[in-house]
Amino acid sequence: MIPSGTEIIGDYAFASTTLLSEVYFSYGLKSIGNRAFMDCPLEGEVVLPNGLLHIRENAFNNNSSAGSKITAVTIPDSVNYIHEDAFKGCYGLIIRCNIGSYAAEYAEEHNFRREAILEEIDEHSELNSLNPIVIKSKIEVQKSVGIGRVNKLSLLSKKYSCS
Repeated sequence: MIPSGTEIIGDYAFASTTLLSEVYFSYGLKSIGNRAFMDCPLEGEVVLPNGLLHIRENAFNNNSSAGSKITAVTIPDSVNYIHEDAFKGCYGLIIRCNIGSYAAEYAEEHNFRREAILEEIDEHSELNSLNPIVIKSKIEVQKSVGIGRVNKLSLLSKKYSCS
């Protein structure tokens, strides 16, 4: 877990750290630096904390065979900058975000699959005071290519994850 109170994860902070397969972020994080987790063998889902503002160049880049196998990333509404190559090489990545958010625009512009988050526990809730807990309901939205209108809307079951 990234320690509570950490505001910035610096450039190259964990780059090519071969033993890092998962990471949990604490509230208070504002920025993830250039190549911070590049070529780390991260697996599964990554949930970024509310309050995060920036995801810098190649932050989760996967250019090696030992690199990231991230399947999904949840990006909060607070994020207002994601470098175009932040998730370079993360093929098949699902970006979970709110409709109309900066992350939703990023996902569409960079051809990542999106899942919309309908609700989540906020970082000040009583449940969240013990551990970061995310409880979400999602609706998957797929767009028609070229037409730009929703052609499939399917409710996904509630997901409970504790870190």
